[in-house]
Amino acid sequence: MALVSLQSVNGVCKGFHVTNSEVILADVQQQVLALFDKPFDTTWVYFVDGSEKHTLPTSKPFLRVNTGDVLSANFRDSKTVELTFVSGDKSETFTLERNLALRDVQKLLCSTFRQRFPLMCANLKSAHRTFADFNDTPFVDAEDLDGFDVEFDTTTDMFFFDLFDRKREPSPDPFDMSAFSLDA
Repeated sequence: MALVSLQSVNGVCKGFHVTNSEVILADVQQQVLALFDKPFDTTWVYFVDGSEKHTLPTSKPFLRVNTGDVLSANFRDSKTVELTFVSGDKSETFTLERNLALRDVQKLLCSTFRQRFPLMCANLKSAHRTFADFNDTPFVDAEDLDGFDVEFDTTTDMFFFDLFDRKREPSPDPFDMSAFSLDA
């Protein structure tokens, strides 16, 4: 059993009793969030111990801690994340919902970086992965202020073209004379 100090980014320090050093991050979420008066349903806590980041629910943040050690407790809103997008010389920062698919940000990225939408599509590259499929969800595991390189290519997914075609009013059939008939 160890008593460790958890320090938030704004300097608030709280004592936390670790009864099992093998405990995983997911199992201590509720206790730590209550300790710092954070809402459990929309906030996720992760710990930083020196250069080691414990962000995964299965990570064991207390495995190598001793009584008196200080861990940095970082909180993030689980619904949104602030991200930086870079294309060429231009960069922009947006706050986006984590569950957005690449399809959902196509128009935003194309207009931001002056690309023709829907003719062009944005592909995202992070430090670890490339996201090119419209169904990819690149922001789920992103940290605040993570950066994405944006590369544009001619679209091969006809989703937006099909969507626009479905929204247009159908043109009248030139051979359908009922449109011009008078009611009796």
